[in-house]
Amino acid sequence: MTENEFNVLVYIHKNKNLDTERILAENRGLYINELKKILEELSNRAWIADNEVTLAGYTALAPHKVDNAIILAAGRSTRCLPLSNIIPKGLFRVKGEILLEREIEQIKAAGINNIILVLGYMKEKFFYLKDKYNVTIIENPEYDTKGMMHSVYVAKEFMKNTYICFSDNYFRYNVFKEYAYDSYYTCLYSKEYIDEFCITNMKDGYIENFKRGGADAWFSLGSIYFSRNLSSRFVEFLISEYDDPEVHKMLFDEFHIKHIDVLKSQKKEHYQEDIKEFDKLEEIIDFDDTFSDFMKSVSGG
Repeated sequence: MTENEFNVLVYIHKNKNLDTERILAENRGLYINELKKILEELSNRAWIADNEVTLAGYTALAPHKVDNAIILAAGRSTRCLPLSNIIPKGLFRVKGEILLEREIEQIKAAGINNIILVLGYMKEKFFYLKDKYNVTIIENPEYDTKGMMHSVYVAKEFMKNTYICFSDNYFRYNVFKEYAYDSYYTCLYSKEYIDEFCITNMKDGYIENFKRGGADAWFSLGSIYFSRNLSSRFVEFLISEYDDPEVHKMLFDEFHIKHIDVLKSQKKEHYQEDIKEFDKLEEIIDFDDTFSDFMKSVSGG
C-alpha cells in the first residue's frame, strides 16, 4: 500500500464518504487524476465498496493501527522551580486544563485507549489518573539518576505501534491518529536559531540526521510515532547499550540519532502555533495570562 492509498483509505474510514475536494485538500500534492486512480485501485482490491472501507480494507490497514501511547512523566522539571517543588509540571493547569489530562483525552479521542504513564518524581500525585482514565502506570524508580532513557527502558515491553509522548506538551488541536503509515517525528519550522534537535538532511522522505541547534530548519517537538518494526530495533539497541553510563544522560532524540542510519523516520510537519513545549514558567505565563492565578492558588500566595 502506498502512502497516498493509505491516506485515502483512512479518510474514507473516518468520514464514510468520497468527498474528493476534501481528500485533495487534506493531501497536498495529490491531484484529481491521481485520486481517481487510487480510488479505482482501492475498489479493484475490494478495500472499499459503497463509500465505506470493507473487511478486506481493514485487514490491509491493520498493520498500521496504533497500539498504544507511552507518556513520559517521571522528571523533576527543575527549570520550572519553585512551582515544580509543589506540583509536577504535567499537572500544571494551562488555559483551564491540566496538561496531562488534556493530552490523555486527545489520545483517547483518536481511538487509542491503551495509554502507559511512566512516573517517578511525585508519582503519587498522578495516581488518580488510573481511575479517571484507565491508564496503565509504571514507575521509573531511578528517574533522578538515570533520566529519560531509563523511563523508556522500563516501558520497553509496551513499544509496538506506539506514540512516545511527553507530559509538558500542549497541542492546539488533536495531532494523534488511529492509524499511522510509518514512523515519524512531529516537526515545526523555525527561521530563527532554536536550541532544539534540527533536521540537517532528508533522503527519500526519511530523516538522515539531526543536530542540536539550528536556524532556517525543521526541528522535532511534540509526539514521536514508532512503527512496530522500528520499536523492535530501537529496543534491541537500548537493551544492548543500557549499561553504558552515557546512555543514562541521553534524551530520546539523542539515542535515536546515534542509530539514525538504521532507525528511519519521516517528518510530520506542523505550524509553530499548533504545538507548545513548556520548559520554563515564563513560557507558560506568556502563553496563558491566567497561569499566574494558578501558581498563586497552588503555592498559597
